Amino acid sequence: MKKNLLKATSLGVLLLAMSGIVVNATEQFAMPDAGYIEMPYEGDVAEVEVFTEEEMREICSISEADINSLAATVEPDPYEPNNTMETAYPYSKTEKMTGKAFIDGYRNSNCHVEGDEDFFSITLSSSYTYSVVLKNLYGQDRHIYIWESNGDGTWSRWKYKYQQAGQPERWAFTPSRSGTHYVQIAGGGVESFYYFFAVEKYGTINTALWPSDI
Repeated sequence: MKKNLLKATSLGVLLLAMSGIVVNATEQFAMPDAGYIEMPYEGDVAEVEVFTEEEMREICSISEADINSLAATVEPDPYEPNNTMETAYPYSKTEKMTGKAFIDGYRNSNCHVEGDEDFFSITLSSSYTYSVVLKNLYGQDRHIYIWESNGDGTWSRWKYKYQQAGQPERWAFTPSRSGTHYVQIAGGGVESFYYFFAVEKYGTINTALWPSDI
């Protein structure tokens, strides 16, 4: 599907939302556009950056006041406000989607104002490897990160090594330490569509990036 068609589809759904017509988020499935390049997801596809506590706070510094000062473009997702680590919503309490193989076990959320970021707290074990997936982006340059405290005043931020603007991501993550981690989803602009994401034990969830992959 061409990029201009994707944009037209996105605009159409936004207009429907603005007109008061309810659009089922689980029916909004993005398709690959002409710029999509299949990237690896097995092997060495995750990379890590290490930050001091101060640097981490600066990176994750968007405030509730900044977000609340902006007029909402679309309806906020049900997990707001979760724009910082301090206000991170528990991943375990988010609603799992069901009904179609492409979305089974995934969570959905959206960016309702410019600059919105979403944080989710999650308990991970160093005994397991996890599948990390972010999809249904509709060309939005959005990415998924996992933050891990190193226990020495520094933080590691894990991300997909082959990030592409506006393309879904799928990678494997094995925590160095067990305990609370933070999932951060950031980037892109306001989007009326819901993105889908999951951080689940490897092999327990489908990792299809597109409906045609099922």
